Amino acid sequence: MHVELEDDATYEIQGVGPTSFQLKSEGLLHIEEILFIPRLKKNLLSVPVLEAKGFKVTFMDGKVILWSKDKDLSSATVIGVREGLYKVPGHPIQALIHDEINPSEL
Repeated sequence: MHVELEDDATYEIQGVGPTSFQLKSEGLLHIEEILFIPRLKKNLLSVPVLEAKGFKVTFMDGKVILWSKDKDLSSATVIGVREGLYKVPGHPIQALIHDEINPSEL
């Protein structure tokens, strides 16, 4: 499998699995089915994919806000701040755990 970016470059997907981020807001962001693409220098979150996974996403006042479709806005969490591109304010606490890659390929 491959993913194609806006510049028409294609990158091989070498695995799929979950990951978690500890946000500076003390929240936890856990996402299933993250694509492992070792050639990308930055990690990317796709808004359409987040929406397909049951989240609502909005951009407001230089922040990205996320909440579950089955909850109200009071449960929202800031998952990104604008620093040129939007960056997740926090750090990963669980690296991608994948089951579709041979470790010798890393």
